[in-house]
Amino acid sequence: MQKDYSLFFIRHGKLLLPYKSHNKMPFQILADLAIEKLNPPIDKIYTIKLIKKISKIIPFDKLDIIYTSSSKRCLETSKLIKQFIHQKLKKEIDIKIIYELKEIYFNLDKIYPKNKNFNPKYLNNNVLKAMAKIDDKTCEPVNTVSYNRINKIFKKILKIRNKKILFVTHDFIMRVIEIYIKNKGGKRIITYKGLKKTDRNKYLCGFMTDGKLSKFAKLKTRATINKIISK
Repeated sequence: MQKDYSLFFIRHGKLLLPYKSHNKMPFQILADLAIEKLNPPIDKIYTIKLIKKISKIIPFDKLDIIYTSSSKRCLETSKLIKQFIHQKLKKEIDIKIIYELKEIYFNLDKIYPKNKNFNPKYLNNNVLKAMAKIDDKTCEPVNTVSYNRINKIFKKILKIRNKKILFVTHDFIMRVIEIYIKNKGGKRIITYKGLKKTDRNKYLCGFMTDGKLSKFAKLKTRATINKIISK
């Protein structure tokens, strides 16, 4: 099936932090991560295990280039994938930073003034609500700023013929990219309801499409990740 796809989007590797998940992180840790005031490295051992698994799903041997966000966690993930491809496939692949792949900006200190009503269980939904608002000051507006930078990415890559590209980026921007692909690049209002229908992308999970945005499929590695966690 992968032969029909040429564009692969995955989330970066797991952060090297003493928490099992974002739901276990203190508020200020989450807030500082969101604005990259805190920029920890990734857990390389854990991430390498996931790379081995996704290499059975994404055709690493056919990849032409890796496009990555400029964030530390995305760059480190990309370099580990590049290293894996070199060691296992004896193939060199370039990494190129695409600034438009950065995570959607949101400020938790403004979304939750003085931590008021903060509950990590509802964090994801509250960020999605802020993203969908037209004039919200707590978050990058997805219908203007986010859409425009995503459109800029696809205008470039859709001109490239017969290339297989891996994108390493972040969960919230991936959810907007998912809607963009499903709309085949058409400009439509992105709503909270639409964002909520997208899947939350676990570490090194994501989706794939073709050069015409005519296909869409999830990169299903969740069961694999659960097996790794249980070991």
